[in-house]
Amino acid sequence: MKSAGSISFILALVLCRFSPAYTQYTLQDRDVRVENGWIESCSYSFANKSIIIPDSLDGQVVIGVGKYNEGSGVFSWKGITDIQLPPTLQYIGPQVFAGNSLMEVDFSKCRDLRSIGSGAFSANELMVL
Repeated sequence: MKSAGSISFILALVLCRFSPAYTQYTLQDRDVRVENGWIESCSYSFANKSIIIPDSLDGQVVIGVGKYNEGSGVFSWKGITDIQLPPTLQYIGPQVFAGNSLMEVDFSKCRDLRSIGSGAFSANELMVL
């Protein structure tokens, strides 16, 4: 049996998620620097905390986020609450999404995902993968 506090928390999440004020931001070419299919930097302000990474940016298919061999926290410590990953994603570098407020991450469409770097999702609130 769930406590009243747990039910209130779940209800607040559902209301937030489906309220008209809840909108997702799809990253644009102007927001990122992409090299060889890797998102290497992001200049978006993160005013919206729910982010969609499209499968193509700057005329390139997105295959990776952050440099694989570097601790590039491209999306770290931005307050992101929700992230939609592209189905083309193959690599997630170290520390890329560290220090956000992610509660769940859906990898089900990332069928070619080969590696997730060390600490890529550290310091989040993950409950569901």
